[in-house]
Amino acid sequence: MRKAFSLGLMLLTITACGDDENSTPSGGAGAGGAGGSTTGGSGGTSECQPEAVSFLEEAVATYAQAAQTSEITERACLVASAFTEQAEVRLQRDVASGHAAISELLGVTSFDTVELSMLDETAEFARFAQRNTASSTDEQLCFVERAADNRLAQLVAFELAPPAMNAPSVPLQAYLDAWNEPEEAARLALLETAWAENGRYVDPTADATGREGLSQVIAAFQSQFADVTLVLGSGIETQGNWLRWRWEIRGADDGLLLDGTDVALVEESGKVLRIVGFFGGEPLLP
Repeated sequence: MRKAFSLGLMLLTITACGDDENSTPSGGAGAGGAGGSTTGGSGGTSECQPEAVSFLEEAVATYAQAAQTSEITERACLVASAFTEQAEVRLQRDVASGHAAISELLGVTSFDTVELSMLDETAEFARFAQRNTASSTDEQLCFVERAADNRLAQLVAFELAPPAMNAPSVPLQAYLDAWNEPEEAARLALLETAWAENGRYVDPTADATGREGLSQVIAAFQSQFADVTLVLGSGIETQGNWLRWRWEIRGADDGLLLDGTDVALVEESGKVLRIVGFFGGEPLLP
């Protein structure tokens, strides 16, 4: 289910770092002078007071504000509000884990203003598109995982444009073939090659763990949609051990019935630990 949210409205609900007595939002004229520093009159730096987030959209909006904030203490506070302590962020080829490293990464990334699309959620996962207005070509498809406290435990940024066709790995090809295999024994043999023992599959209609669980999801799909074929709709984009691709379901006449995007986490061997599926085209930017 897609949930629209206004970044501008969301940012108005996010309080500046620190309490009213000890900190001043960036750009204000506070105790640190006209530049809006969070340094108090005595020369000490104020404590960061991260704000709790109530839902995923607020965490994503807080991340976006952190990405476009130049003041170090304020950015660190926003990062602590948006991300869990052990969160990992992958912005293309750059990777950071933990609050300090994430704040540093956002500080050195050339963000101007961050524009966001609608948020498309599946279970505790979501995707959204983001644009960095510093460059007209800097657009990404972001995949996030929500922790129990609604902060972000994972953020992976792929290119927004689907990748050109390329050859899937042996495990990934076996996974794709399993969706088109009607015989259970043969399908499980393919999943033995493709799927980690406790791998998890999630889409808007299913949530299954293990090879047998996924095989049952595929069998239910095949019984509901006869004479259809699952095919790749794009190449495979790789960001570390994260993969992303477009897929299509086509009927006997090759007509397009449904399409979507899969985001996968894989082992070093290439076997799939997790796939999160989203239905429909990529989110549209404003």
